[in-house]
Amino acid sequence: MSYLTRFFFLVIMFQLISGIVIAQKKKVSNIFFRTIGEKIEIFYDLPANADTLDISIYFRKRSDPKMKYPLKWAKGSIGIGKFSGKKQKVVWSYRKEPAHLFTGSGFYYEIIANKITPDLQNQE
Repeated sequence: MSYLTRFFFLVIMFQLISGIVIAQKKKVSNIFFRTIGEKIEIFYDLPANADTLDISIYFRKRSDPKMKYPLKWAKGSIGIGKFSGKKQKVVWSYRKEPAHLFTGSGFYYEIIANKITPDLQNQE
């Protein structure tokens, strides 16, 4: 196979894989949070399911729409696991994150829930 043929093959494969991942997203709703001391509790709802999910949470701000910071010091219903139903809870130790994140205004969280298929689990 020539270099150009391999390149197009890889591009097509990437598009197919990307389409599969996009189709596997689960709907996250009712996101809210509260500050308790040195931590922020983030809550969200997922549809009832028995799927293994990969939950990613991003700190965002309306004053800088391009900023999308993945939470690093968080625990609870985040990462890979079987999360289902209402009031999933994540506890974020936000004081351990860089201070410059908290300048500006209009803070919110974006939560992405992707279904992990058995094929994807075996690749990791």
